[in-house]
Amino acid sequence: MSNHTILGIDPGIAGTGLAVLGLGRRLTVVELASVRTLPTARKAKLRQADDDATRLRVILAALDDILDRHRPVVLAYEAPLGSKGVRAAKSLAYVIGGVVAVAAQRNIPALAVFPAEAKLVATGSKTASKAEVEAGLRKRFALDGVAPVAKVDREHAFDALAVALVARESEVVVAMLRFAAQSARGLIHLVEEVEP
Repeated sequence: MSNHTILGIDPGIAGTGLAVLGLGRRLTVVELASVRTLPTARKAKLRQADDDATRLRVILAALDDILDRHRPVVLAYEAPLGSKGVRAAKSLAYVIGGVVAVAAQRNIPALAVFPAEAKLVATGSKTASKAEVEAGLRKRFALDGVAPVAKVDREHAFDALAVALVARESEVVVAMLRFAAQSARGLIHLVEEVEP
């Protein structure tokens, strides 16, 4: 399963983090990115839904691009337990709904990961700060070949990477890895039998 990847997503209407984790002999960070959207100048209540839809299209276009380039076997997204208000919860629901719909259209399993799980896998603490998550992941991975992410967007990209790490340990991915390894051994055995 050396060329397979997991896509981790930290969803948000203003900033969505994306991280591609390679599943070779060692886990590698293939790509870190963040998609930033800005509200339009119009803030009338009737236009708010249009604004969210426009911003969601930008996020989903970036998602389509990264899915086309990396073809992950699993997509995992952070699913916060609470929100800072009704508006934020609604916007987050739009983004998560869009992400899950895109995954379903492409037959990619979509896994929900809670923030405490992501913090725990990155730092060993369920209550780690954003800075601690980034520091923990920087210690774990060599990021030399990965394009840098702007400072303002880093927390989203590193949260997405932590989400991908949680997904790597999920039953779904463990089963996929086991199946791929068994299939690879079976194909090698079949080739040996056919050759003279």
